[in-house]
Amino acid sequence: MSATPSERRPRYPLAAVALVLAAFLLRFAIESAIDSYVETGSTWLLTFGTVGETATGYLLAANLLATVGVPAGAFYLGYRYGMTA
Repeated sequence: MSATPSERRPRYPLAAVALVLAAFLLRFAIESAIDSYVETGSTWLLTFGTVGETATGYLLAANLLATVGVPAGAFYLGYRYGMTA
């Protein structure tokens, strides 16, 4: 039993929503990890100088993903969604 295009169509919009949610969850996870590091002082987190420099480095990577990766992924998913129509 093969899937018709109308049955496959929700896959791409749901993937786009999941992509945006993943970016938000990544930022939340980084902020939680940094807060945990500050409170406990554990050494499991790779640090770059001070705590502020470490937070800046990790959040910069998350912001880069949210600024470049999410739109690029959404564009790709939109293209694939348009091709299946």
